[in-house]
Amino acid sequence: KLVRVICNSHSHSPKLENNRRTTAPKNKKKTSIRKKKKKKRAGDQQTQKGRPIRTDKLPKSPRPPQKKREKVAKHNINNKYYQIPADPSVGRRKASRWFEPTKKEAYDQEITAEWEAWLRGRRKDPPTQDELLKNLAIMKMKERNAAELEAKYSKTKDTAMLEQQKTGMGSFPQYDDYEVMPGKGKHEK
Repeated sequence: KLVRVICNSHSHSPKLENNRRTTAPKNKKKTSIRKKKKKKRAGDQQTQKGRPIRTDKLPKSPRPPQKKREKVAKHNINNKYYQIPADPSVGRRKASRWFEPTKKEAYDQEITAEWEAWLRGRRKDPPTQDELLKNLAIMKMKERNAAELEAKYSKTKDTAMLEQQKTGMGSFPQYDDYEVMPGKGKHEK
């Protein structure tokens, strides 16, 4: 059985009615207890006022066609070098160049001088592997020669010939015209 409580507008005491459906008075509007729930669709996004906007129906925003990056080389340290070539027809006067290091977190990656010159645009073409090996051999030869010269000439230096540098008060120059202490001459202390 269905039992409902109804308030009469003339009296404030509730009445019980059995097995009867009740309706609101004719001069009052019916209020819905249930709120309408809108289904969220795939392309909806919420705005500030809470109303959804269908973004899947909007046209895609016009963008210039993006060129794909070209992989230029992979260095023996496993750095990968890329570039997007210059294209004056779209307004790109200079090529964009960058590299991806092997360790993403390490910010102090070592780059050879040849690759750095290419990245900064100081050279037109990327360095070849033969050029890198040749420059590495020259660098090692210079280091070896510097070590040999250091060993050869460091033995013959005479340390007695070098003047001992004075420190403290003795390092300050003393002149005959000036007093060391106020009121006393040069040799008086």
